[in-house]
Amino acid sequence: MASTVCSTGATVSALEKIKFGPLLWPVVQRSVLNNDPGGLVDKLKERIRSLPEREGERLRRIADLCTARLDSSHPPTTHRIKFLKHHRVEGGSFVPAGETLEQFEKELDSFREEMESKLKDRYERSLCR
Repeated sequence: MASTVCSTGATVSALEKIKFGPLLWPVVQRSVLNNDPGGLVDKLKERIRSLPEREGERLRRIADLCTARLDSSHPPTTHRIKFLKHHRVEGGSFVPAGETLEQFEKELDSFREEMESKLKDRYERSLCR
């Protein structure tokens, strides 16, 4: 369904980002321990951008071995990506651009501070166990 809405390429790109999950907690940890006031999303993006290609490939192989899933109702992510690549949908039915895209980004940004705060709180609570 997602590929018919936003295209196969966009859906595969989103699914492939799941492999970067192991990078999240070290970014949160550094931010909490350094008493850094915010910017977790930006720091995670920067960490991913600076990741050597070999490390990205290693994370992909680990995700493949672990049969990573979105949840128990979904097939392993690797299988979903392979399926999508064999059943391509070019150009989705809804591709936001211009003002609509800006509106989406602004709405998502409104949740960023709360999400970052919850991640930091969760990490801090894990230290107290």
